Amino acid sequence: MSGWSADNPDDARPATTGWNDAPPIEPPAAWAMPEAPTEVALDRGAPAGTDPMVHGTSQADEAHRWDASPERPAPPTLPVPLAAMTFTDIVDGAWGIIKARPRTVFAIIAMILLPTEIAAAWLTQGGSSFFDLSSSVVDSNLSGAPVLGGWGVILAAMLQNLSLFFLGGAIARLVSSWYAGGDMSARAAVGASLRRAPALIGAFAVLVPVKLAALATCGLALPFVVPLLLVTAPAIVIEDLGPIAGPLRSLRLTRRRYWPCVGVLALSLIIELTVNLALSVVPTLIAAMAPGPLAPAVAAAGTVFSAFVTAPFVVGVCVLLYLDLRVRTEGLDLELDATDAFARAA
Repeated sequence: MSGWSADNPDDARPATTGWNDAPPIEPPAAWAMPEAPTEVALDRGAPAGTDPMVHGTSQADEAHRWDASPERPAPPTLPVPLAAMTFTDIVDGAWGIIKARPRTVFAIIAMILLPTEIAAAWLTQGGSSFFDLSSSVVDSNLSGAPVLGGWGVILAAMLQNLSLFFLGGAIARLVSSWYAGGDMSARAAVGASLRRAPALIGAFAVLVPVKLAALATCGLALPFVVPLLLVTAPAIVIEDLGPIAGPLRSLRLTRRRYWPCVGVLALSLIIELTVNLALSVVPTLIAAMAPGPLAPAVAAAGTVFSAFVTAPFVVGVCVLLYLDLRVRTEGLDLELDATDAFARAA
């Protein structure tokens, strides 16, 4: 099991008193706390109304100004307890992430997905669609007259895939702050993900040939390969890993519980497709009745609206699956409880 050792007093509590871009010195598989002061971030039982993120640091002050509220809200209710999770716990918890901080979650989605969708719409010139879990590498719904020909469609699909990596990293950072007893603003969560951009982009580049090889089997290998890579983005951002270490970390975690990961992927896929279908009915009808020039814009707006609902659900499933795997295989919940006890006793 990774984490701090009780035999060494220096390990019982990190020596740093604040958080910056440099991660604390700890084993590669340790739980990396969000950008919050160490003393407060470790106190997962902080009284309601206290903000572990605000400790006199410039970053916390910036996040406070971003929220533009006279009083910082209490830490949100956890979407699911930090323990071994069932399929239902993970699915319900993914929706619970949205309900816990809807404004923050949707602000994160807007900051990451809107620029992506605008760029994808330009690359495909009227054929814009958000990547969903079922298409994995190339979205077959992209159509129209792309400005770069077939390459425009491919670039748009890859850009949309990459945006999920950044979205997964931002949501993972946000949710990890909740389990550490704190909270984050949307801009702080997105900033934490963007700081890991080289690793996320590098991991994406590493995984594209793997997915293409799986796709070359007429897609038959894809459902068996994708579950091994589901927690790459959360692992990179939370544990501060590199472009190679991130996918390897995902592989080590998921292979121990491979078939449950396949089941989680299948269940989330069914839910995502069902929600997408339900949300696309009205925009499709409006687009059918709209004048010719407006029809593509209405259809694209409906696609973006669906993405605002299903994207946080998909990445939320991956984040909670990451936590579940670490709880089951590494005792993450016990590690954090021990860390909390050491922090209180110090």
